[in-house]
Amino acid sequence: AVGVSVIILLVSLLLEGWSGVVAVRGSIEHARQRGLNLLAHLRTSEDPFELAILLEDSAAMIGILIALGAIGLGEVTGAWWWDPAGSVTVGLLLGGVAIALVRLNRALLIGRAVSQAEQARIRAVIERSPAVEGLERASAIVAGADLYAIRAGVDFRGAHLAGVALRGAPLTEQAAAIRSGDDLRAWADDFAERVLDVLADEVDAIEAEIRGAVPQAQQIDLEPERKGAGKDDRA
Repeated sequence: AVGVSVIILLVSLLLEGWSGVVAVRGSIEHARQRGLNLLAHLRTSEDPFELAILLEDSAAMIGILIALGAIGLGEVTGAWWWDPAGSVTVGLLLGGVAIALVRLNRALLIGRAVSQAEQARIRAVIERSPAVEGLERASAIVAGADLYAIRAGVDFRGAHLAGVALRGAPLTEQAAAIRSGDDLRAWADDFAERVLDVLADEVDAIEAEIRGAVPQAQQIDLEPERKGAGKDDRA
C-alpha cells in the first residue's frame, strides 16, 4: 500500500512540476514584456489568475513533497503519527494559500491603485495635450486582469477649442453676415456645436494616446471641470 501511495505521489509531482514549469515560463515572458524581473513582476502584477496558478502549483508540489516525507519518515521510524502530521501540515499549507488568494482578490474587488509609474505616464499624456489647461483631479485603479479604469477632471483650454472651431472660417466674413439678433443667435448656436465637436475630437485623441502609452487603460472617463475645482489623486 505504501508503494502504491509513493508511486501515485511521484506521478502527481511530475505532472504538477510540468504545470509549474509552464506557469513560470509564462510569468517570465510577461515580466520581460514589462521590463521587470520575475519577482518585481509578481509583486506588481494585476492578473489574479497568473498569481493564483503559481500559488496553487507551488502549494501542490510542496504538499506532495510533505506527503512523501511523512510516508518515508513513518516507514523509517515506525511512528504512526507521521502520516496525520503530514496531513495536518498539508492542510495548513493549503489554508495559507487560500488566505493569500482571498487577500489578493479582495484588493482587486475594492480597487487597487495603478502603479505610480503608470499613473505618471497617464498624467503626462493628458497634460501635454494642447487642448488641456490643467488636470484638476485624476484616479487610476485596477478594474480587472489587465484592465485599468481611469477617471480625470480636466480643465480644457477654451481658446484652443475655439481656435480649432473657427479654423478655415474668416471672422470678417462671418461678422459681415450678422445683421440682426437672430443672425447672431444662429451663428452662436452653430459655433457652440462646432466647439463641442472639437472637444469630443480632442477627448477621443487623448484617450487613444493614453491607450497607446498604457494598453491596460481601457475604461477612460475624461470630464470637463472648472479650474481650481480640486484634486483627488487616488494612490
